[in-house]
Amino acid sequence: KFGVYEVCKPVFVQLCGASREKLAFVLSSFLAGAVAAVLLVPMESLRIKQVTDASFENDTLLTGIPKLIRNEGWTAIMSGVWAMLAKQVPYTFGKQVSFDIIASTLYTFLAQFVQVVNKWLVSVAS
Repeated sequence: KFGVYEVCKPVFVQLCGASREKLAFVLSSFLAGAVAAVLLVPMESLRIKQVTDASFENDTLLTGIPKLIRNEGWTAIMSGVWAMLAKQVPYTFGKQVSFDIIASTLYTFLAQFVQVVNKWLVSVAS
């Protein structure tokens, strides 16, 4: 989700305009959270099956997902997508956008006192 967010930011900034940078960050975080949710749902479905069904106990991702699809169909691996979207999208939005806003504020603040702002320090402080 971090990669999707970082790739989408400049795209959405260009689509929304530089004056609406924060809106671009929000849209990027929503898309990144949605991508993460869709990718996580099959893994979460398998994890639940591994805990509740002894026949899935020793399966890995590569053996468990096809087995789950064979036994219960494609809809079984995506049944929790709405719950995962409800969890991932707000979480990604809150984390990514707040980090960008705090880091930007710190860069602006520290630039008043220091010639070269240490990116590592800003990242840790954010």
